[in-house]
Amino acid sequence: MNQSFAARRQLRVPAIVVGLALLLHMVLVPAAYATVTDAYGSAYDLTPALSANPFTFSDAATSVSTFTRDAVETDGLSACGSYPANPTNTYSVWYSFTPPSAGWLTLQTMDSNTNYDTVIEVWKSSPTPANSVGCNDDAIAGNRRSELTLQVATSTPYLISVRRHGTSTMTSPMLAFDASFSASREFFVDQTLGSDANTGSQALPFRTVGHAESMLPAAGGIITILDPGVYNEAVTIDVPTNLRSASSSTIASVTLKSTPVSATSVNASTVTVQPGAKVQEGVDLAETGGWLWLANGTYTETVTIARDLTVQAQNEGVPTLAAPGGTPLTLNGGAVTVKGLNIHGVTGVVVAGGAGHTVTRNNIAGNSSGVGMNNQSGTQVSATSNWWGCSTGPSAAPCDTAKLDPAAGSASPLGTGTLNFTPWLRVATTAAAAPLVVGQATGVTASFLTDSNGGAVSLSNLATVLGLPVTWSTVGGTLSGQQSTIQISGTAAGSYQAQAVSAGNKIIAKVDNDGTASGSNVLTIAVNKASTSTGITADTPDPSVPGQAVTVNYSVSASAPGAGTPTGNVTVSDGVNSCTATVAAGTCSITLSTVGARTLTATYAGDANFSGSTSAGAAHTVAAPTPTATNTPTSTPTNTPTNTPTSTPTN
Repeated sequence: MNQSFAARRQLRVPAIVVGLALLLHMVLVPAAYATVTDAYGSAYDLTPALSANPFTFSDAATSVSTFTRDAVETDGLSACGSYPANPTNTYSVWYSFTPPSAGWLTLQTMDSNTNYDTVIEVWKSSPTPANSVGCNDDAIAGNRRSELTLQVATSTPYLISVRRHGTSTMTSPMLAFDASFSASREFFVDQTLGSDANTGSQALPFRTVGHAESMLPAAGGIITILDPGVYNEAVTIDVPTNLRSASSSTIASVTLKSTPVSATSVNASTVTVQPGAKVQEGVDLAETGGWLWLANGTYTETVTIARDLTVQAQNEGVPTLAAPGGTPLTLNGGAVTVKGLNIHGVTGVVVAGGAGHTVTRNNIAGNSSGVGMNNQSGTQVSATSNWWGCSTGPSAAPCDTAKLDPAAGSASPLGTGTLNFTPWLRVATTAAAAPLVVGQATGVTASFLTDSNGGAVSLSNLATVLGLPVTWSTVGGTLSGQQSTIQISGTAAGSYQAQAVSAGNKIIAKVDNDGTASGSNVLTIAVNKASTSTGITADTPDPSVPGQAVTVNYSVSASAPGAGTPTGNVTVSDGVNSCTATVAAGTCSITLSTVGARTLTATYAGDANFSGSTSAGAAHTVAAPTPTATNTPTSTPTNTPTNTPTSTPTN
């Protein structure tokens, strides 16, 4: 609205000032803008006034006591505001308007000099009931004056009527009329004189910025603060919004959910940016020394900060500031603190100006140039406790590097500033037991809980690395049950089992660009021979006799914490005689030659992975042989036949 209209706002300024403003209005407003027309056929055209800056029109208080009812005002013309029946006088005043563009038209009789009950109505093209597009009787309860705001279309002719309500009393009736046009919906806020029950116009402003924002259409609009100062409220901006104030105004808290958002002489102590909004617009809205929170999400843009500001993730480690073709974050002035973000682009962070910046607890890895941060300012920058993409730190690849450069075109020598990045976040791989023996299993852990200086790191400082993938591998031995990501404990765990003797077995936990040859993420672990236990389980027959084969059964096993199957030979002996067979055979045959009580032992010689061992003695008896009886031949008497004479018969 123009100055004269603003000056006539009730209770804002003393009466003498109001009178002066009205006097100035009558002097300054061109005569053509002060025409109150009684006839529909000669309706005054508002188009020239509302098509040029400041897009406002005012008719000062004018007597309408001689105005009449127009012939087009037939019975039933409108159901709004008690249209008086013929021939009752309407005291109607007529205007017309053809918008230069789509936008919002506000019409009002709110000036205190309007002294009768008014009704404003608008028709398209011609005044017929079917063409009515808007009507207002009382702008707010208890106020007989009228205000109407409606959306209008480009190049569409509109007809405007201001008349009395019904048969209300008309004693020396005076009408002051104002109109304004804006391409965007505009609401006004005054925390002293406004009310959220008002219409939000300049004459009837809202009290809070938050309510004004909630009333804007989906296409967005303008919020103008009439009463500059501190607005202690939380405002959510979820449609495109332009915040304006004649002088500095501060809102306690603003949440951005939409874009674009701009501000003139308006800032916020705390700004929260959510997906769908722009971080840069949040930066521009935040007051110097204020706080900018980033909600969970990925913000693909380049952001420049040139004043004192703290930028922090609402949930550290979740928001990402990304600029695949550029620099996501440039610090160009003030003292800026950046915490808890994932920052990825060509170069992650460029410090071009300002002093005393702190960039900490961020993930500054995966930048395509290989540079995570470049300090061109010639001042000191603290960049400790960040993850640079590997455990060896940002001095060199494979980490994203932190470097010092003079600004482009600067005569400053290289390295006039400082960039302190120690300590940095790193992975440390540890084992619960070391050294190991063959077959021994141990828990292994990839941990971010200590920094590059060996100092403890609290979980609250590790949000940017939680959930990062971990790739495990070994040189010698086997892994099982290993976790594939960094857990909420700041660690990933698994189990490792040694398989063979080695002075340099390795357990490797690789995160991002970590190397596999050396570094805190590579654990070199010695593996020694496992102890064994050898025992004789049977010897048969027992007792035996000299020269008899005795079968001796034996076993060889790894002793805890070792495990596995020993190989090689076992020798069974009684100190005189022996037999040898493989561990796998589990038996050998020994022939004992010494009579008496014998002690058998089994001795395992060991192999490349298992130490030798000797069994406890096993008692065995070699019995003396039993003498064998010899049969002596005896002589057998020989019987000599006796010849007995026989008698011969005589013939």
